[in-house]
Formats: sequence, structure tokens, C-alpha cells
Amino acid sequence: VPKIIAKFGTESPKKILDNLEKKAQVELIIDAQKAVLMPAHVIIDRQVPDNLVEVDVKGGFVYLDKTRTDELDAEGYAREIMRRVQAARKTAGLQKIDTIALCLKTDDALSKMLEPWVKQIKEKCGASGIKISAEPPAKKMQFEFQEKIKAFSVEIFFDKV
Repeated sequence: VPKIIAKFGTESPKKILDNLEKKAQVELIIDAQKAVLMPAHVIIDRQVPDNLVEVDVKGGFVYLDKTRTDELDAEGYAREIMRRVQAARKTAGLQKIDTIALCLKTDDALSKMLEPWVKQIKEKCGASGIKISAEPPAKKMQFEFQEKIKAFSVEIFFDKV
């Protein structure tokens, strides 16, 4: 039995399952002897850890890790900020080639989450500079938008440069 189990570990699981389904047996060569296993000899049980979601696709399975991390949350908020700024630019009638000076007013928790994403936000939003603060900008800016993203309030201020 230990040699059969070891041999199973070296064979393709797909090949083993295919043979059990199509031929109703699997033939293994162990120490120059042929061992034939039937479906009754094998228990096939698929157990997916709780943090994964399994999707059956042609030719295999795809697994999605649904574990939430602070980094994933930060990325989600950053992407949503980028989307909202892009929508605000469009509402303001700006073109893709127009550059803006961008200020975001939000609380300290969201500000800290967005810090690693400043470069990507600037690039995606066409901003020459970005300021993220709990205070509004010192000077009046040309465009202002208020947004709510889950529990966070975000005020978007920008000038066309």
C-alpha cells in the first residue's frame, strides 16, 4: 500500500481520474509488477479550504482566495478613488490629455490606505500632483465633488493645469 500511495504521488491526477472514469481501472507498475486499482479501491474526495472558492472550468479548476487583507482593501479604495476622479474629470468636461492638480479630502484612515497608491492615482487620473489630507485645500479650486465610498466620505478637488 505505501508503494501504491507513493506511485499515486508521481502520476498525473488527471490521468488517474480519467482512467478510473473511462476504463474503470488504473494500472500502475510497482517494482516491475502490475497493480490494478478499481474505483472501489479509491476514495475520491475534493476538499477545498474555506478561504477558497472553486470554479470548474474546461480542463481543470480555478481557485479564488477570498481572504481579505488590508492591502487588498487599500487597493480597492484606491481603484474606486481613481474611478471617481475619472468620472469627475469627465463631468468637468476635461479631455484625456488635460492635466490636473488633485486634492483629496478624507479622514486619516483612508489617507493612510491611499499612501502606497499615490503614484498610480496620479498616473491614472492625469494629475501633475496630488495632496491627500483631512483638510480642504488652502485655496479655492476650480472643480469640487463629494463622494461616499462605503464608510468613507471623500471630497475631490482639482484644477486644470
